[in-house]
Amino acid sequence: MDAGDGVAAAAPHCSIPALNVSARESVAQSEGDDVTNQSAPFDEPCVDVHGIRGAEPMTRTRRVSPRVGLLVVLFGVGGGALWACSSSSSDGGAAAIDNDGGGTQTNDGGPGTGSSLAHCGEPPYITLGLTVEAVSTTVPKPRVEGAVLTSPNCPDASFTSDADGGIVGLVSKSTPFYGRFNATGFAPTLSPEESFPSDTSDVFIDLPPSLINIIIPNYDANKPTVFVDVLLDGGQAHDGGANCNDASGVVLGVTGHPEAIVTYYAPGAVPTAVLGGTETTSAGIASVTGLDSSVGPITLTATKTGCTVATVKNQATGRLPLENGYISIAPLYLHD
Repeated sequence: MDAGDGVAAAAPHCSIPALNVSARESVAQSEGDDVTNQSAPFDEPCVDVHGIRGAEPMTRTRRVSPRVGLLVVLFGVGGGALWACSSSSSDGGAAAIDNDGGGTQTNDGGPGTGSSLAHCGEPPYITLGLTVEAVSTTVPKPRVEGAVLTSPNCPDASFTSDADGGIVGLVSKSTPFYGRFNATGFAPTLSPEESFPSDTSDVFIDLPPSLINIIIPNYDANKPTVFVDVLLDGGQAHDGGANCNDASGVVLGVTGHPEAIVTYYAPGAVPTAVLGGTETTSAGIASVTGLDSSVGPITLTATKTGCTVATVKNQATGRLPLENGYISIAPLYLHD
């Protein structure tokens, strides 16, 4: 979360990769319709939608078929993390914070010491502050008001983002935690599982559009779906050997679940499934279907010859929650 009034600025945050889609507009389009001048849900200028990982831009004035035309204005590079976490701590002092859109509350006593903040789980607590945004090519990204965060750690509690997309609450310290995010016009989304040992005030969640299901083969709204993104994590290209700074060539599976169906995607303005694909392309993205929610949480098996593909980094535990009807985001970190 960006440092706001009364909130100590945090050190640069670690990134968990974005789902490479952008919630841009809600459009009802017929064959051959021009996508120009469609109304946008956010008060922002219309922009070109660019392809994943540097593909050529496709402008919004291009005439395309209804199915693809709708996706062109909805999908694009987000350029930010879907779930980004700080590796620093706040000082636990007084902070002006808003966790329900209905006014400012103050954490006068620090986590676990009688704070007025809503809480999730059992004490001791840390203060978790996050900002809900729409994945977007614009800077700054549009904030999402009214997004509802729930968690199995606190089944009777919910947190709603305010006008600036902000949510702040207390969560159990060093306890595995994930959130469900629901907002009108966006896909129901699960964050990766993380464990926070100390106060964290700059976590970001970027929500993908509800039409993400259109690009995923074997999508079933009554089953869980996993969307995988390979993050380049400082790897190098080696003479005569592997290129660990290239998201292609990663082979995926789900540990202990051969029934999982992995689909790889080609780079482009709209991700397209690679028929018979066996590894990631330069887009570095994949989806996993065919699992029952009862088998979650899961861990991914990911390999690339000559490189390391990690599922764990900083607060991320590497475990992915599964819930029916939700998109679970799976970050992978590629390095030497």
